Amino acid sequence: LGQLGSVNHKNLSIHVPEDQDFFRFEAAATGVAKIDMTFSQADGNLDFFVYDDSLTEIGRSDSTTDNESLALPVQTGDIYYIQVVGFNGATNANYALAVDAPKDWLGEPKIFKLH
Repeated sequence: LGQLGSVNHKNLSIHVPEDQDFFRFEAAATGVAKIDMTFSQADGNLDFFVYDDSLTEIGRSDSTTDNESLALPVQTGDIYYIQVVGFNGATNANYALAVDAPKDWLGEPKIFKLH
């Protein structure tokens, strides 16, 4: 996801049970990042987990309804990873991931999908 302000990545998919998507972003400023994943539960339940740069889980959204959301405190220059998975091997052909994070005056939204 890069160094963020606000980014919305659409038309993503978890297309086979063992599939998982990873995203990386660097906080451009200290504050709160809001992570929203939109999808239809009827098409497959998805969850996401957030890790710091040492790969320690620092947040998750794993409800049993449409969409997932999390507000996460972030620090300038820190690296964060988002992992998207299907609950119990669920697949979903269409989801979107949006991150709205604090932005410094130089930061331009970029998306880095790792897998």
